[in-house]
Amino acid sequence: MPLIRSILETHPQSPFLQRHLFNKADKIALLLTPLYDLAMTKLSYYRNVVTQISYLIVCCTKYGSPLLRDPEHSIFLSTQLQELCAQHGYELQSFQVHNSYVIMHLQLSPNEAIGNAMRTIKGTLGRKMLKQFPDLRLEMVDGNFWAPTYFVATEGEVSTETIQDFIAFASQTKKRR
Repeated sequence: MPLIRSILETHPQSPFLQRHLFNKADKIALLLTPLYDLAMTKLSYYRNVVTQISYLIVCCTKYGSPLLRDPEHSIFLSTQLQELCAQHGYELQSFQVHNSYVIMHLQLSPNEAIGNAMRTIKGTLGRKMLKQFPDLRLEMVDGNFWAPTYFVATEGEVSTETIQDFIAFASQTKKRR
């Protein structure tokens, strides 16, 4: 069962979902278009290996701030994410932008470390968002667009509770230093 459909079916009245994840239009769209479908992951062929490594990634804004609630912000982030992945050779299978987080289904070459890819994606997108929309700095707590953490899972079933726990953790993460 696709992740988003599973979330909606198992927790339709969850206060967390009502506050943070979905509005009615999102719920309808998500039910019609599953995000994480293993059939979407294709085989990748390299000189000495054939892989089907793909990742489900959730990146939250710092302290769960709804920095992406404006459609203009979401559209800009979506465009930049697609361009950035194409530029670096990351295969972006699908993604969804929500008010305070982004869910991505990303396929990388076996030579690429997920940590390096995420550092590139989060760092570049954060800088570009703040350059394009300087007014976002007024809404930010300490000058960082993204939370310092992200959730990543490889192919397979990811429980609804795991995703919810991570989003709650990321929105409460304190400054490390």
